[in-house]
Amino acid sequence: MSTLQQTIQPGWNIAGHEHAIGLLRRILAVQQVRHAYLFTGPDHIGKALLAHRFAQTLLCTGGPDPQVAPEAPCNACLSCRKVLHGNHPDLHVIARPPDKQFIVIEQIRSLQSDSARKTMEGRRNVFIIQDAHDMNLQAANCLLKTLEDQNLTSSSCSPPPILAYYYQPFFPVYSKSPCICSLLRKSKLPWKK
Repeated sequence: MSTLQQTIQPGWNIAGHEHAIGLLRRILAVQQVRHAYLFTGPDHIGKALLAHRFAQTLLCTGGPDPQVAPEAPCNACLSCRKVLHGNHPDLHVIARPPDKQFIVIEQIRSLQSDSARKTMEGRRNVFIIQDAHDMNLQAANCLLKTLEDQNLTSSSCSPPPILAYYYQPFFPVYSKSPCICSLLRKSKLPWKK
């Protein structure tokens, strides 16, 4: 089976992280999606893929009820295909700019303003912060404020924006702003050789 054929098969299509996927599927099944998740683990273990698949599932419209996220992405609907191709308007990926040493506060402020906007196509906006350990102190504090505000409003009728992000574990868990971790649902990915 070719790589392209594998990517269009329904499901998560991630090997080795059955526990984390099972947890996320249960969260989706009972519609208890939190406002923020933290995926941790060593480099090249699948944190980015898991975060993107979770985002894809949250944005998938191929399930039986288009208003409810399915437990796995269908990989066939227009929304899934846009996520796979990196051009879904409701999926926002924040990464350290190549010309900068850190993720800066302006990027987190942009996340704040984007999260307040109406979605373009899906049920919600989804944000992925790549290598969140690359945030400088100002960006981390700004994110903390955003997470606190979302935590207070997460019981509102409309679903809050989802922040799914991951970092490399050899950095102290947000030594820059340790309160951030208390506002997140954590999923540590195991190291398997």
